[in-house]
Amino acid sequence: MVWLRRISWTLTAAYWALICTLTHLPAEKIARVPHFWDKAEHGLAYFLLAALLGASFMFTFPERRAIPLWVLILGLSYGAADEILQPLTGRDCELLDWVADALGVWSAVVILWMLQRKFIPKREPREPSGLPIIPPSAEPSAAKAES
Repeated sequence: MVWLRRISWTLTAAYWALICTLTHLPAEKIARVPHFWDKAEHGLAYFLLAALLGASFMFTFPERRAIPLWVLILGLSYGAADEILQPLTGRDCELLDWVADALGVWSAVVILWMLQRKFIPKREPREPSGLPIIPPSAEPSAAKAES
């Protein structure tokens, strides 16, 4: 399982570096690259980033139920920072680009959340000692007192 974690984090880091590079290229270099629709490109790029982040977190911390929240916070924060920093390279900072990024992240988070609910069981509540909590109706002393 360690190899799967390493591969997923390597892919995530490589993809994140690619997004960072492409979104900070000067506008005149981007003009030569074919585009299909700017907002769809943003949404797809951030969907893939969030999906890779979620997979990497799930392989690293398989029982953590807050992974979709982590991915949501990281994805939305990075999308905002990315848009804020783009004017430094001669590109425009657009709110609608961030909205497209956010929709991509949200889409991946919803899928991660559904996969997590389907495949990762909830943990039983535990006492601070680490032992499972026994409901009062299931305690042996309560059953003896009733008979």
